[in-house]
Amino acid sequence: MKRILNTTCVMTLLLTVLSAATCVQAADIEPPKVQLVDKNGINMANGQVTHNLETVSIGGAMGLSHSVSVFANEFNYLGYRGFHDKFLGEARNTQFSFALGYSPMQVLRVYDFLGSADFAYYVNGVIQQNGDMTSGYTYVSMGDERQILEYDNSYLYWTHPDGTVSRFTRGLCAAANNAAPCASSYALLVDVTYPNGFVITVWYGGMSVTTNTGFQIKALYPPDYRPMDKTDLPQCKSPSDTGCLRNAPPPYLGGSGPNGQNTWSTLNPTYIVGINNAYEYCVPTDIACTLTRTWPKATFNWPAGMPRTMYLGSTSMNVVNAKGQKTTYTFKAYDMNIDPISGTLEPGYTQNTDFSPRLVSIAPYGTSQVFTYDYKNVWAYKPGNLDLRLQTAGVVKTATRFGLTSVYDMNTTYDEGGNLTLQVISGDTGMGSVHLNANIKGNPGALMNATTENGILKYESTPRNFVTEFDDFNGPQANYSYTRSNVTTISYNNGDSTVVATYPADCISTSRKICNQATSIKDARGNYTYYWYHAASGQVASIKYPADKHGISPQVRYEYAQFSAHYYNGGTSKITGSPIWLRTAERTCNSSSTTYDSAAGTGSCQGGSNDEVVTRYEYNNDNLLMTGTTVTAWDNITSSLKTLRTCYKYDIYGNQIGKTQPNANLTQCN
Repeated sequence: MKRILNTTCVMTLLLTVLSAATCVQAADIEPPKVQLVDKNGINMANGQVTHNLETVSIGGAMGLSHSVSVFANEFNYLGYRGFHDKFLGEARNTQFSFALGYSPMQVLRVYDFLGSADFAYYVNGVIQQNGDMTSGYTYVSMGDERQILEYDNSYLYWTHPDGTVSRFTRGLCAAANNAAPCASSYALLVDVTYPNGFVITVWYGGMSVTTNTGFQIKALYPPDYRPMDKTDLPQCKSPSDTGCLRNAPPPYLGGSGPNGQNTWSTLNPTYIVGINNAYEYCVPTDIACTLTRTWPKATFNWPAGMPRTMYLGSTSMNVVNAKGQKTTYTFKAYDMNIDPISGTLEPGYTQNTDFSPRLVSIAPYGTSQVFTYDYKNVWAYKPGNLDLRLQTAGVVKTATRFGLTSVYDMNTTYDEGGNLTLQVISGDTGMGSVHLNANIKGNPGALMNATTENGILKYESTPRNFVTEFDDFNGPQANYSYTRSNVTTISYNNGDSTVVATYPADCISTSRKICNQATSIKDARGNYTYYWYHAASGQVASIKYPADKHGISPQVRYEYAQFSAHYYNGGTSKITGSPIWLRTAERTCNSSSTTYDSAAGTGSCQGGSNDEVVTRYEYNNDNLLMTGTTVTAWDNITSSLKTLRTCYKYDIYGNQIGKTQPNANLTQCN
């Protein structure tokens, strides 16, 4: 069970936003970050298939990576999109049941590629049963209180715990990079701004994504006029009809007749391309850019007649990533009106009319079927009443990986306490069972406990639902407590060992980049590590470590400066991007402690300037890629300070293609 680094660094590392020179490990105190997805790709919290596919990346440490994912068994084409695009972020109303026996209410759910959060509607401090994105409401997090949602006349602003701000439109989506009009209960993600100033801008729900370092992900939409190549079924005209389709969309959502263009191709790209805007640029609204260079490209091969073809037997499609590796997805139309236990038709329903296209196999990189799935329908049984279908997607009952089959019992019947149990009956999945608590007011799907191959996790019975205990199979039990949703103590049952963290006393609007980062941590041995932060960027300014056996307290100090990238943005000349804070220097003492003035943000080596080792970082690149480092330290042989330089070179895709050695004695990097 791996612990996670400081939140700011984690996010930037996952997104490959910052170079190695700009991400510093800060206070390392977090609960175990466990995704309850087993080896077969089954989310054990809901019995649904979860799958993510990386498609294209550009820019390396300062660029973008694109991916698509499925989060449910069913081919759910919300907004007629076949996959969930990484950069499609939204704010939308959703029905939220407080708990069993409570009436559902509306909450505003926001999500982007960093996560999601639910906010309740309030008026004058009173929670509301319904709400929207019009003025007059305030928003309060349903769980983690570090999540903040605010608004002005045009936008919603979601501030994450690390100070990252995701902005969503209010009113007309067309006003801010988004083509479709928004409702008062729906808005699209416009951009994400990190504490250091790095900005990812999302155009038209993901049609184009750009950064202020000069990289772009672009979707291309060539037209598709192919007629459906399956024998179609008629639409049902009455409840008693059979051998027809009741819930399937038409095969052609636009145009006319069999030669009309399938509107599917206007909403689902055939190609995703990564572009370096320091060399060329594609207008976000251009559906078929003319590019003069070869850029990394992923291809989506949809069958003809989407999405109706998904409701007729079995259907396959594939994605070829930028490396030329093909992943094939196969869907099968399940009859939703079949009883999952008896296998017979549910009383009061009609057979062969209502279908759910579900993912039955994933073949990565063009191999034979590596993952296969089978499902059962989910029904609620009430004596004396008509049985009710709870969801159309069903839940997994078996999964096969490399020929090995696992059997699941997704028990969808509440026990006497109102709880659900999801468990693996047989097979090597890396998960045992997951218990859900349906009685927590404000989070009816809350976790009670989960058994993994590394240990047992227990969760608090609150809407926040944080981890309270981890029974490690290979180590001591850890217990977690929180203040303002930050981990303040981790106590272990192997004695009196406890890790304690200290945070700023409050979290006001001007300190959101640093207020959820620990200023000190006492480890299990009683040793303290202290942290200071660069307020403008949220990055670490200094770390003071515990004294060693010689009584020396090592300390590292970091310096930052703002830089701007240069790239094309539609004109014939390059523009200057908005500034980003990057690390320019790292200072430490060779053999003495540091005298540090926390108020002034400065420090020096007690052994004098000759005891200081200084590493500097250079970014002489249009995309702000790190082009050089120098290390300056005292040389005992020459009795003077000596500087050694390392230089880096990159191709147009942002890949490092060259590196000089320090003994080359270069005076500058070209």
